[in-house]
Amino acid sequence: MSEIAEHAASHNWTVGRKYRHRETRPTEIVFWMCLVAFVMLAIYVKVTHALELHWLFVIYSVAVASLVVGRYVFFKLYRPALLPLGAWTPELHVVMACRNESRQVCATAHALRENGYPDDKLKITIVDDGSTDDTAVWLAQLQETYGWEVITLPESRGKRRAIAVALAGSDSEITVLMDSDVQLAPDALEEIVRGFADERIAAVSGHTGVANAGRNLLTRMQEQYYYLSYRLFRSAEAHFRTVNCCTGAFSAYRTARLREVADEWSGQTFLGRPRNFGDDRSLTHLLLRDGWDTVYQPYARSETMVPEGLSQFLRQQGRWRRGFFIEAFKGLRYMWRRPRGAAFLFYLSLLLALLGPVVVFYYLVFNPLWYGGGPMGYLTAIFIITVLHQLFLALFKEADALKVSYLYLMPAVPFWVFTVLLLIPLALLTLGDGRWRTRGQEG
Repeated sequence: MSEIAEHAASHNWTVGRKYRHRETRPTEIVFWMCLVAFVMLAIYVKVTHALELHWLFVIYSVAVASLVVGRYVFFKLYRPALLPLGAWTPELHVVMACRNESRQVCATAHALRENGYPDDKLKITIVDDGSTDDTAVWLAQLQETYGWEVITLPESRGKRRAIAVALAGSDSEITVLMDSDVQLAPDALEEIVRGFADERIAAVSGHTGVANAGRNLLTRMQEQYYYLSYRLFRSAEAHFRTVNCCTGAFSAYRTARLREVADEWSGQTFLGRPRNFGDDRSLTHLLLRDGWDTVYQPYARSETMVPEGLSQFLRQQGRWRRGFFIEAFKGLRYMWRRPRGAAFLFYLSLLLALLGPVVVFYYLVFNPLWYGGGPMGYLTAIFIITVLHQLFLALFKEADALKVSYLYLMPAVPFWVFTVLLLIPLALLTLGDGRWRTRGQEG
């Protein structure tokens, strides 16, 4: 075993199998959706009547349920338009930026070396953004062993500016951006280029799963979160060719489109400081703003290690929420120009995200303390939403693709809801935090 492989071994994992996808007739979709929605609505109306809940809360809950059902409908209707495998092998430039991540980047590089993409069409660049550990030493060995391009920056400039340095010399047709702690399936590069079915598609998001899903309850719940985030949310958005976030973990871009927005993207600031959060979402939104399409390729697979501790998880989610809200508010100006279904999902998701903390605080804190009311109405609504997810995962056979039992949704959904109270204030209080957050630094 080579030194690089040995150094990577402690962070090595095997990317999961392809997800099964059972074909469902549109009439079957409509039948099951209507049946489930009718049953859950009848139950909910009975509960709200018995508890005498405020009509605003009833409307909010129905809106959440409508969003859930709508996402599942569009998810099942989504059929990615893919080029035949091997029909197009464009010149591909893979770019990774890293900082103080020697083991992770070596594991990623070792797996990337095993990809099936033609060597004469593939260029790989790793940018060391001012690492202060032994990352530079291992990158030098990668350069010597594999012949890859390594760019070492003397001081940290931030992830997107490090990527911009690599893009400056790129003349490939397609550029793949991926995190340095993500491992690709052997056919991932071949699969992701299949997503560029026509010239209007500027970006293709791959699928990222959880490598350490079985470690503890938190990682098991994140397996559910990742799966729903990709297979459900991105599939629903991709039905309208409007994926709102082509993930930084593993996504591909037409280099010409990327060059058009690279300077603006790398130079974005917030509160007078360079932005180092929400990189993938802001890049995607620049492309959507300019009228290009973005899609999701479920068969271009990768895996990442997720936080195993609560503090790491909260910091990660706080970063993601900062990026979500900033880009969502910007998107108010142009998302109405996207297809109607995409606009509906976007605006409703933003509205419910803003109302969520208010509703949680009112029904779990203010109402019990001020009026002596109980939280049963809110808890019942959360339970019903959770059951909707469980039923749809079972009905559509999606649970077959999960590494953990889909019943982990039962604790996962309430956990995500109740952390909203903490995550949004955390995001607002740390808007100016521009530090890198690698696995090692989050502990």
